[in-house]
Amino acid sequence: MLQARLSGESAVTEQIKSLALSKAKEKRLKKKSAAIVIKQSKGRLRSQTDLQGKPFANRQNPKNKKMLRRLGRGLKAKPDSTGITITWANALTAKIARRQQEGIDERFTAQQMAKIHGDNNNDPATRKQAKALLQAGYKIKRNKGNDWKSPTIKWVVANVKKGQAGVVLRKLRGKKSKSSWIAPGTARAFFGTNTQDLKILLKMMEKELNN
Repeated sequence: MLQARLSGESAVTEQIKSLALSKAKEKRLKKKSAAIVIKQSKGRLRSQTDLQGKPFANRQNPKNKKMLRRLGRGLKAKPDSTGITITWANALTAKIARRQQEGIDERFTAQQMAKIHGDNNNDPATRKQAKALLQAGYKIKRNKGNDWKSPTIKWVVANVKKGQAGVVLRKLRGKKSKSSWIAPGTARAFFGTNTQDLKILLKMMEKELNN
């Protein structure tokens, strides 16, 4: 789970404590501080930049330009006896956010991918698969005799299932079917505070105190 804390080790909270405020005012300052952290984190998601102001590392698929857009939803601030914890209402979202924030590798299984993308192994093979099969040397028996021939793309699409095409293609290429694999993580640290955020927090506190 990914969470940020305005707690005892935070410069902001230390500043709040040093002011010897009433409990009500201290609580209000902590809530406003948390709101700023959430706002700045969401802003980085919109601008697709990390805590250092650098653009997010690109996806493997360049067509998917915007990343992590939905992670801005569900962020909440929860006060307790020592400070305020900022995290996600949904534990799964918090886990995904941590993986993106820190660039943690993720293990996938064939069963998981089927759930994510749907089990379409019994659908007809695609033209792309058909072309790949033919390029890899896929052949079928002729109607008579023991001779083999290369089928047409149309024949492959009409007679081979998508799941079968994947298995055959891996065999032709000399690759074993994987039951699981690791997807390398890429860090995109959008959540938390940077130097500029701390300046905004302290300025807000100064304004509140003057009021």
